[in-house]
Amino acid sequence: EAFLELPRGFRYRIISREAEIMSDGNPTPGIFDGTGSFPGPRGTTILIRNHENRSRPNEITVAVPAGLRYDSDLAVRGGNTKLVVDRDRQLVESYAVLGGTHTNCAGGVTPWGSWITCEEIFNYGSVENNTTPGTGVPHGFAFEVPADATGPVRPVPIVAAGRFSHEAVAWLHGALYETEDRGDAALYRYLPNRPPREFGDLATSGGELQALVVSGEPNFDADAATVGETYPVEWVTIEEPNPAVESGGQSTRAQAQAQGAAIFTRQEGIWASGRA
Repeated sequence: EAFLELPRGFRYRIISREAEIMSDGNPTPGIFDGTGSFPGPRGTTILIRNHENRSRPNEITVAVPAGLRYDSDLAVRGGNTKLVVDRDRQLVESYAVLGGTHTNCAGGVTPWGSWITCEEIFNYGSVENNTTPGTGVPHGFAFEVPADATGPVRPVPIVAAGRFSHEAVAWLHGALYETEDRGDAALYRYLPNRPPREFGDLATSGGELQALVVSGEPNFDADAATVGETYPVEWVTIEEPNPAVESGGQSTRAQAQAQGAAIFTRQEGIWASGRA
């Protein structure tokens, strides 16, 4: 059995293990990844947890009813589970809240009480990095899960926020900032055309997807940036945020870089500080 070595004065308690039976009667999926934390009723803490299943052998699926799966391909096993933990850090209940998504990696919390989970892939089914339509269901989107969900929610991709190998998101000053986990990534922001106020507003919104450009330096190599130095930036608009295939000039980041977007190497988490 593995243990965590913590600094003096710190303690930990295991609240959830892969394969343990959850409150909905299904085994706990594995490949835990990005997780959002929210205050719950009566002093509880709510966790919305990613499962980065990517159609590999021995994965435990995030099981939801067939009608609430994003992709009907049963080899697409990713999604989210919800955990409710009491003041003593004991698990009260746990169950699936989003299913049929692929490679749910990181994400971010919103000021209106939801978790945005991100697919770190661009494909059409269960074969990793496959660009040939299988089920025909596109992957590479962000999805929203409300913290107060009492069961599986209907999965609706935030299409206008872009289709690419998402990593994490952060909401700040009316924009959803998005990172991309590739060696030739762009940094994006989505500007919805109306302020979101509750779960579902982003998925039904329209708006602009933009990419960051370092002013006067087309395709600036972010690896060459000097730590601590500031750079003037501007933003260019992506004309097709939902490209059909990941090739050539049709990909989201190729559209960005054709307009001079800066190039980043494998962006990971992103956090916002200050007023949302």
